[in-house]
Amino acid sequence: PQINTALVIEIDSLGWEAFLPKDKIQAAHALVKNHLAWHIKDEHFISAGKKHLLLQWMRRHFESKETLTIDDARDFFKTGRKTFISILEFCDRHYWTFRKDGARKRFKLPSSEREDETLPAPHPAQY
Repeated sequence: PQINTALVIEIDSLGWEAFLPKDKIQAAHALVKNHLAWHIKDEHFISAGKKHLLLQWMRRHFESKETLTIDDARDFFKTGRKTFISILEFCDRHYWTFRKDGARKRFKLPSSEREDETLPAPHPAQY
């Protein structure tokens, strides 16, 4: 199947708030299979570049802090609470973090992009 490059660009341009209309969801899942986008929840996706930024930020954050709070996430994402909570839950589903006492702790956060590329992502039906 051919990659929908216009959709890749659209998801990237929408940043953390890439909420797609229902008619683009199937095409977006094709991008997910090719690691060009990541499915957060329902119609919410992020680009591979945003996922890379997310992992970089989390690695730096956990170098100096034991927990990641809602305020930490709000400062980083600079978006609505519902949006960044969905992204944090995405991180929990990937076992990068886990929620404890209202904050997130590091769990199996990949130490590098190369390590992350070898880890399988949950299938959309598992969400």
